[in-house]
Amino acid sequence: MEKVLRAEKLTHTYSGGDPVIEDVSLSLSRGELYGVVGPNGSGKTTLLKILGGIIKPLKGHVEIRGKVGYVPQQIFVEEHFPATVKELITAVGGRASYDVLAQLHLHTIWDKRFVDLSGGQKKIVLIGMALSIKPSVLLLDEPTAELDVHFRKHILVFLKELSRQGTAVLMVSHDINFILTNADRVMVLCRKVEFEGSPTKAGEAVKRVFGMGVTVE
Repeated sequence: MEKVLRAEKLTHTYSGGDPVIEDVSLSLSRGELYGVVGPNGSGKTTLLKILGGIIKPLKGHVEIRGKVGYVPQQIFVEEHFPATVKELITAVGGRASYDVLAQLHLHTIWDKRFVDLSGGQKKIVLIGMALSIKPSVLLLDEPTAELDVHFRKHILVFLKELSRQGTAVLMVSHDINFILTNADRVMVLCRKVEFEGSPTKAGEAVKRVFGMGVTVE
């Protein structure tokens, strides 16, 4: 499969402290659904921001073919922020955004203000904003956090369809079983790469990193 993302030996620190991530390498193929799991402070969000070009690593480099869509866990806006769903998504992607609005079934809320949406609706809108630029790589930070069963299923179905259409999807999450049961390939991260490969073989690394009390289904 064609590689759309390569990251080599990424290392990063904040304010000259200990490395948050160290010597992390990975690659993504077109149409691949890739998951990263790790405990709090393991460097997941830092890795995602480096891959998305939001921060520059202290060491290492990233190569990406095409555009990158980045979906943060959440964004904070003022209570009186006036923009509607349609305004936000079309501001990013222009006319192409109307296809995204239809794909994500956002037509029922596109005239609503972003600040008035539920947590699940806001997550869908953030994904829509990222997709409106037609990325070859989609990066998601905690895509299922604080979502009910309905929205979790909706997002999962959509991400799988997106990967089938050729978009490479990388998601980081605390939700171990969500990643292990849905990703094509996984990384267990705890500052360094503790494991990378098939989800069916990640159990021992997950238990080692998270503690023996963790149950891997």
